[in-house]
Amino acid sequence: YDVLTGRLRRPLLHEFIRLLVEYDEYSDVAEYLDRERGIFKLHKPDEVAELWKCVKGRNSDNNMTYDKLARALRYYYGNGIMHPSPGRFTFRFGSKSGFSTSRRTVFLKKT
Repeated sequence: YDVLTGRLRRPLLHEFIRLLVEYDEYSDVAEYLDRERGIFKLHKPDEVAELWKCVKGRNSDNNMTYDKLARALRYYYGNGIMHPSPGRFTFRFGSKSGFSTSRRTVFLKKT
């Protein structure tokens, strides 16, 4: 649910990742390393990619892999939604990601 438009929609990738790291039930998959600075780590990157595939409703034969997901996250570097962070599977939310707000757009259920 998008509070700005009042419509149901699927989350954008950075919104999905943000929700994933904010829910404690997903801490084995991804969690904040530094919540204040928005730095997080994907502990099970392949599982994150599979969850992203399910959330986006990808029913094609093409598998969502961590490499594809990471490429999409790196694409966000150019527009300030994400920033590079040192370390493997480690990323940082940028100022344009809405990180400083507490708005949640969707709810996730672990399967």
